[in-house]
Amino acid sequence: AGSIEAPKLAFSPMVDVFSTNGSTTAFTLSSAVPTGWNVILVFRNGLFLEQKANSPSGTDEYTVTQSGGNTVVTFGSAPANVDKVCAYFFTNG
Repeated sequence: AGSIEAPKLAFSPMVDVFSTNGSTTAFTLSSAVPTGWNVILVFRNGLFLEQKANSPSGTDEYTVTQSGGNTVVTFGSAPANVDKVCAYFFTNG
């Protein structure tokens, strides 16, 4: 009694690497993030970026929204076409 079984903790760590082009600001994750699991860690060229509730500014801030069953990361301005952008997140296993 009182134990937690593995199936009750089913989640999978994920990483997406985005193709940047200097004009796109919104990127859809490969898997939807469950509601309430809004901790998505985003890095641009190895630097950790700041997640904002709304109105991100520049390429160092982003928001996370749900749209049509998808999870979308949106930057304040488009990362350059040479930037490497990675998002680390959890999804239902």
